[in-house]
Amino acid sequence: MEVFTGYLDPYATNGKSAYIVFLESLNNGINSLPTCMFTSFAYLLESPIVKFSPKFILKIIMRHFYPLALMLMDISLYTKLFEACTGLKMSKGQFLKAGNRIHTLERYMNTREGISRRDDTLPVRFLQDGRKKDPEKRIVPLEKMIDGYYKRRGFDRNGIPRDRTLKKLGIEPKSMDLP
Repeated sequence: MEVFTGYLDPYATNGKSAYIVFLESLNNGINSLPTCMFTSFAYLLESPIVKFSPKFILKIIMRHFYPLALMLMDISLYTKLFEACTGLKMSKGQFLKAGNRIHTLERYMNTREGISRRDDTLPVRFLQDGRKKDPEKRIVPLEKMIDGYYKRRGFDRNGIPRDRTLKKLGIEPKSMDLP
């Protein structure tokens, strides 16, 4: 969203966890359809509100009113594709919840194999060296962003999905136990 559209400030943390959760859930939903996930940015920005609004207005909305920005992203093409493939109607919320369930189940299985917060990192150059084009040489405030992301996802401080999160998504922790 930062690089492709230019609407988000790469150095700001406001709303980043909401965009990440939205896009991860959306991409997991898209990956379960017979389509290419690389179409998502084109389709997300096809809404007439997005397409015909001045860029500076969109920047303000995306940077400061991210819940509204997420509501403006049109994913109806994917819900219609799901219906065409399965015959079942699916709302935007249901589609994103399905993607969230996929992501959370994958994370839960990975944490059972030892994946944790220590693995959720970036290359050292992002964490210690500022961008050459940035006169202030700012680094990524990863720890702060990870805390917000885990909270929004319903994970504990170590990145493990909480029991209530699993239950809300219909994932039975006991069904994951190995014999």
